[in-house]
Amino acid sequence: MSATSTPAAVQGEARVLAMLRQSVNVTKIADATTWPVAAVRRLAAREGLLLDEHGVPHVPGASPTQVALAQADVRELLRLAAACPDPQVKRARAKLEHAVAVLRGCLVEAEKRKERQAFAAQVIAEAERDIARLTAQLDQAKARLGQAKEIIGGERRARLPGPRRYRPGTDYDTKQARAWAKANGHGALLPTSGRWVPDEVIDAMRAAQGAPQTASPAAPENPS
Repeated sequence: MSATSTPAAVQGEARVLAMLRQSVNVTKIADATTWPVAAVRRLAAREGLLLDEHGVPHVPGASPTQVALAQADVRELLRLAAACPDPQVKRARAKLEHAVAVLRGCLVEAEKRKERQAFAAQVIAEAERDIARLTAQLDQAKARLGQAKEIIGGERRARLPGPRRYRPGTDYDTKQARAWAKANGHGALLPTSGRWVPDEVIDAMRAAQGAPQTASPAAPENPS
């Protein structure tokens, strides 16, 4: 490496060198790092590593077993360690098995979390669709309710009597007017309570009695 090498270049070379020392095939190193195969070979030669006919680097003088161990994956290492009586190897094998078990458990939990998150996302999406649908239905129901109230209110306003022409106690006696209305077929027009008697009942009573159908002056408006 030259003195002007960038940190990225140094990091890239360190990665290639680490893979060479792990006896990774130079072609695979080139594919993984985008380094040219020729550059990987030059770096191996500079570090004193030999390449066999398959492009696999190894330390000069390393036995075939050492080369195989350098290339072995975790499963193969555990298999070889199980057959080795060395106490240090057994301890390392136990640690590796524990690490593999922990890693497997972490992967399982990660997969479970992924499934839970996917399920929660589905529930949220369905709930949001339900909320939108129910909100639309509620708005429609409110609109129908408002229309119905408007119709009922209009009908009630249409049934309200106009200004009263006769005043109880001045133009008629309430008890006498109510008694006459009930006796002469006008009872259905009477309110259930109160002193006021409808003007049409008073008109009918006055007409039957031959009295003029005129009210006293300044008769009050229909009270609420």
